[in-house]
This record gives sequence, C-alpha cells and structure tokens, in this order.
Amino acid sequence: ESKSNHPIAKAITHGINISEYAKDVEEYFEIAGLGIECVYQDDIIVAGSFKLLEKNYIEAVEANKTGTLVYVSLNGTYLGYVLLNDELKESSYKFVEDFKKNNVETILLTGDKKEVASLIANELNIDEYHYELLPEDKVKILEEIKNNTKGKVSFVVDGMNDAASI
Repeated sequence: ESKSNHPIAKAITHGINISEYAKDVEEYFEIAGLGIECVYQDDIIVAGSFKLLEKNYIEAVEANKTGTLVYVSLNGTYLGYVLLNDELKESSYKFVEDFKKNNVETILLTGDKKEVASLIANELNIDEYHYELLPEDKVKILEEIKNNTKGKVSFVVDGMNDAASI
C-alpha cells in the first residue's frame, strides 16, 4: 500500500515511514476497485478485496466482519486481513443535512459491503444506497440516475477509483 493514494492505503500506512518500504517495491499494479499486486523484495504480495484473492486463485475464507476488509497474501499464500472502520466526519452530517433541507435526494454508491453501506446510509439519513460496486458499476448507476433525473446531478468522490464517474 506504500505507493497508493487510495484512502484505504492511506489508512493502513498512516504513521509509518513508508518511503523505507516503497524503495524495495519492484513492480506495482493497482487494480481499480479490487486492490494492489506488487513485488517486494522478490516476494509477490496481493492486498485487497476477497474478489482479488479469488481472481488470483488464492485460497482464503471470507471474513464475516463489518468494516472494510483488506485481505493479504504472500507468494500465493493467504496471510490474513486488516479490518478498517470508517469514522464519519462531522462535516458529513451537515453536508447531507443541507441537501435534505433543499429537498435534494441523496444516494450512496460505494464499494463497501452491504452492512457498512447500510450503517453509513442510516447514520447520515441517506435516501438510497448501492454497495459492493466496482468503479465501472458506479459509472453505470450514475448514468442511469442522470438519464432518469430531470434536474441536476452532483457526484462527490473520495478516491481515485471514482475518477471514471466524474
């Protein structure tokens, strides 16, 4: 995660001098909406969603946890996972509340699991939510919303994965 600008990577590497580790990364690939694959000191590391492990034929058991799970493997062997939980910023509440005051419908499009999306949507009083989305899924849903809406549509993003939707 030392070379990624994704919010999940930043959360994992927060407080660590990542430049020490990044210099030994020989190959690095970000797979949009799934995670990363890299070669670090001659070892192949895969870190990301359960789907990414499946895609790489890495055997693992999907954890039944609420939060953002980052599964990690080394040379094709599953090592474990990192569990992250979002803390909503105070400004998020006001942001959504201001939309509500102006009769604006709010929709959450997220790559998070259903349980996390539901918690966030309920906490912020968001009207509708879609979960476990890849970037291309967000684009499709956003296009549907735009095509079925007479007024204007705004899209707020939190990471590079959402660039395609803009």
